[in-house]
Amino acid sequence: MNRIGLRYINRINKETEQDRPGTWLVANDYISAGLLRSEPGFLLREEIHLDAENILIITLGDPKSDLDAGHRAIIFDMEMDRLHADVWEVFSSAKGEKLEALLKKNRALIQLLKSWREGDEQEQRSTWEYLKQALDEDRLSERKLFP
Repeated sequence: MNRIGLRYINRINKETEQDRPGTWLVANDYISAGLLRSEPGFLLREEIHLDAENILIITLGDPKSDLDAGHRAIIFDMEMDRLHADVWEVFSSAKGEKLEALLKKNRALIQLLKSWREGDEQEQRSTWEYLKQALDEDRLSERKLFP
């Protein structure tokens, strides 16, 4: 084995078939403005030698797949020998306003789901007891669902 890397693969679902990479991303040290204006079918693959031991590999494209239903997606793949902070710098410097809005929306949804999971334990117990009682009250048979 020559090296161990860290890889982040991001699938950005296009809203329309006409979405360009620039709809979602911005130019930075790794992604050119010209690529961001590209029509569908683009592919960028870069291998950047950061120093003697560390390589950053970026692949950005919108591959055609028979599995894709509806609009295609943009794939933003980053592989690096270094730690998470370096990959995060590449990603955060490339994300545009629309992608940031989508990420914020997803974070808000995750927080909501976590709040439901981490609700008041006593409230959850009393709700469960009430639910069991309500389900057992109107049974057609005398047998209870929750004896």
